[in-house]
Amino acid sequence: IDGLLAAGWKHIRVVTDHGWLWVPDKLPKADLPKNVTTNLNRRCAILKSNVATERLSQPWYWNDNVRVAMAPGISGFIAGDYYNHGGLSLQECLTPVINIHAQD
Repeated sequence: IDGLLAAGWKHIRVVTDHGWLWVPDKLPKADLPKNVTTNLNRRCAILKSNVATERLSQPWYWNDNVRVAMAPGISGFIAGDYYNHGGLSLQECLTPVINIHAQD
């Protein structure tokens, strides 16, 4: 951005594909028993069809028979992450747009 401004650009718009999470002290760990999932990812998990969980879950857009559980807030189902994306949080539901204007 500094280079573009130095080259004479007057307006720069930065748009990302979606939000993300980064924290210096690791994302909090959310518990979800592995025996209720068929696929456990860092911020979401595909649930087995015959189990229930208290975690927020929704049907998968492309197949109503598949349910996906989301880690709450900024937490993750796998411990140790400093950075991640995906899941249900304010950071993930917004598309950040940063507008920068050169000072006259």
